[in-house]
Formats: sequence, C-alpha cells, structure tokens
Amino acid sequence: MRSFTLRREERLRGQVAVSKLFADHRVVVRFPFRVHYVQSQGPESFRVLFVVSSRKYRKAPMRNRIRRVIRELYRLNRHILAEAPLPETPSIHLALIYTGPPEVSYNELLPSFRQLLTKLREHLEKPAD
Repeated sequence: MRSFTLRREERLRGQVAVSKLFADHRVVVRFPFRVHYVQSQGPESFRVLFVVSSRKYRKAPMRNRIRRVIRELYRLNRHILAEAPLPETPSIHLALIYTGPPEVSYNELLPSFRQLLTKLREHLEKPAD
C-alpha cells in the first residue's frame, strides 16, 4: 500500500538549503507551475518547498488556499517522480512555484501538474551536463 502522507522530513526547510536551491538551480515550466530543482548529496530522496508570491497574491488566505491545493496535488501525485530512476546524487530539492490565476480548484490544476511532474521526471532521468 502506498503512503500518501507528506511528513515534515520531506519538506525543504532552512535558510541555507533554500538559498542553495535558488542560487544554483534548473527550471522546468508548465503553466501555471514553475519548478526549480537542484540535485545534491544527502540521505533524502526528495525535499520540496511550496511557494506562492505575496506580491502577486496580497491576501494571506488566498496564498494559504493556493498553497494547500498545491500540497495536495504533490502529496497525491508524487509517485510520478518516485518512479524515476535517481542519478548518482540521491537527494533532489524542489521548489514548486505557483504563477497562475488566484481562483483555482484542484481539478483544474491536476492535468497540468501531472504533466509538470512527468516533464520533471524526464529531466531527472537525463544525465547531468
């Protein structure tokens, strides 16, 4: 049976880890999402950060709602990434950034999110340059 929980250890936390991710990253885009990722050394397989711009979405309840939907999308569809054979560096840090319209539902975002994860898996399967 597959576990669908999103534990604290699976989230990317800490100023050093986040700044490292945004300093040296690769990007995969599928509207309305943008993924910044970096491969690094470490025992974890995937660590993820969910980002919703406070400049674009001024009200905190709107940002929280969008973030909640994105977390749910990731939680239920991360098996797409888990199927990818990991390269020699086992740890992959992701930042999922939402750039779309404020009024969204889970069902509207699901197809593009799955396409994004498939595209990201293809990028991860390619050997690093």
